[in-house]
Amino acid sequence: MVLKLRAFADTGAPPGSTDYTTLVLLHGFVWHSGIFARLLPLATSYNARVILVNRPDYPDAPQYTDEERALLKDVCALSDDPATLADRRDQLLDFMKDRSREVYDFLGGLVIAGDVSPADKAKNKGGIVIGGWSFGAAWITALLTYADAFPIEPVDLSKHVRQVILHDPGTRILGYPTDAVPDPYNPAVPPFRPADGDRAADVFVSWVSGYFSHGSTLAAYERRTPLAHPAPTIVTLSAADLAAARHAPAADPATGADALLFRAALAADVLRQLRQRALARTPGSEWGVVGVRLVLCTRSVWEMPYAVDCVLEELETARAEGRPVRDVEVVRVDGNHFVHWDRPEEAMRGFLA
Repeated sequence: MVLKLRAFADTGAPPGSTDYTTLVLLHGFVWHSGIFARLLPLATSYNARVILVNRPDYPDAPQYTDEERALLKDVCALSDDPATLADRRDQLLDFMKDRSREVYDFLGGLVIAGDVSPADKAKNKGGIVIGGWSFGAAWITALLTYADAFPIEPVDLSKHVRQVILHDPGTRILGYPTDAVPDPYNPAVPPFRPADGDRAADVFVSWVSGYFSHGSTLAAYERRTPLAHPAPTIVTLSAADLAAARHAPAADPATGADALLFRAALAADVLRQLRQRALARTPGSEWGVVGVRLVLCTRSVWEMPYAVDCVLEELETARAEGRPVRDVEVVRVDGNHFVHWDRPEEAMRGFLA
């Protein structure tokens, strides 16, 4: 097994523990796994080994091939041609299958190395819990979509992965439409994206790292204006913090792999397909019993609570129609989209409690 992914940071097993949980986290858009650094000192107190993994094209991670980059650029260039996009959809799904295989092999490598304690789902201990934050959630839905297609030799990974985490994913990341949403504001997407690229990035990060006060329904979710206090996380970060956690090239609209992938996946309707396949449960599938923990940060931007609403509605509809679906547990934590930085204890409770 040739592993393409490797640990960006790894706390190792808690001293003396035989039932610790191996918590593996994948980062989001632009912010790499350095943004999870404040979780590392908490690992032992939560009986956990915490492993942070950077996705491809981020620091200390593999780079995409020229062919993979060309695919992303081609799909973005064809975003106004639905017929051609339909032909490219399968290619993008194969692209995400490759990404999920990289994660699958990384987790299998941990088991082969003997660094994973036995999974005890009844006691909520041991095994592997793998989570993706924000855009990283697409890697998790891809893993659930394709894991059954991967070989179980030399290790049957389904017996070791106890749970997966979708950590504060947005509506668009899960592929839900926003056409019917009044004022679906997001400064990273048209028509709300500022024309000036530098200003667009600043506006987006200030918005997405803000704290919001929401009502209990979509109509009462605040779309645009964060609270004055607490201040958005971005204004509290030092230059050293930014250097250790942010990888701006990923957001470049012309060359950034994440920027290209996000646009391509939205245009080709790939994120919706991954979500639908991930939430469905194939009878008899060993991976079908792996549950999903959907962690909602209650003061995140409006797309996060709305994504939870959409997931719960989709599951309810499927059950009413007699379609088998995966077990999904919604866990609400008090914090914003950067809860793992601002309130790491709250984040760890959300992941593992």
